[in-house]
Amino acid sequence: MVSAVIPFNSMLARTAKDLAQEASPFAEAEIVQFCSSILAWQMVTEDAGQLSLCPLSIAIYALAKEPGKVMLAYRFPGRGTPGRAKADDLLRRLAERTVELARLRW
Repeated sequence: MVSAVIPFNSMLARTAKDLAQEASPFAEAEIVQFCSSILAWQMVTEDAGQLSLCPLSIAIYALAKEPGKVMLAYRFPGRGTPGRAKADDLLRRLAERTVELARLRW
């Protein structure tokens, strides 16, 4: 379930002047946060500190110098526990599926 879509580039653009920055390095940048309750339960049951990994997130962005090239990035949760390995597998599947869908050129 998607819990938030964060307009990251908008935040950078809005705060650039206050922080003496010229401009955001991005043409566009959003962070999509989501959670699987089954996966969250598994991870916190393994180690309560793994709550810091929830929600999972994927960043979708294009750099200002390459506005037509869309990139994906996500935090690697590690594979040190079965829950972390499942989280990593989920993030990889979502990234791969996103790339597949993007190639369809609706």
